[in-house]
Amino acid sequence: MLQAHKQETAQENIGITEVVLPGNDIESHAMVLPMIAYLSHQNQDKWLTWIAPQNISKAILKQYDFANHNIRLIHPHDHEEGLRIFCNALVNGNSNTVIGSLDFFTEKDRATLELASRHGHTRGIVLRTRNSSE
Repeated sequence: MLQAHKQETAQENIGITEVVLPGNDIESHAMVLPMIAYLSHQNQDKWLTWIAPQNISKAILKQYDFANHNIRLIHPHDHEEGLRIFCNALVNGNSNTVIGSLDFFTEKDRATLELASRHGHTRGIVLRTRNSSE
């Protein structure tokens, strides 16, 4: 019974969650850093992978008490590389959670990430900034 509940709970954590931030500066990310720090302590057997903007550093993670021994912090060169890394990290299943700070993404990107998340049994979180039409 307990094993079935654990499997059910794990299945509920698979998929993509989108968080819309007011800006792309460190102050805007400060709202979500405690949540991400919490997630970094949840599964010691797998990575927490963050495809992060350049202004997120190991020093900031230390300030928020991240479990630095199992976090992968990746700074992509451009949007396309970030999206590709995000998708690959979801599919390979080596991470408990993959977080992608994306400037924008389309419905097609969302569908691709959802599929990758389910395939790799990995939770994905998209952090993006609000655009002017929202």
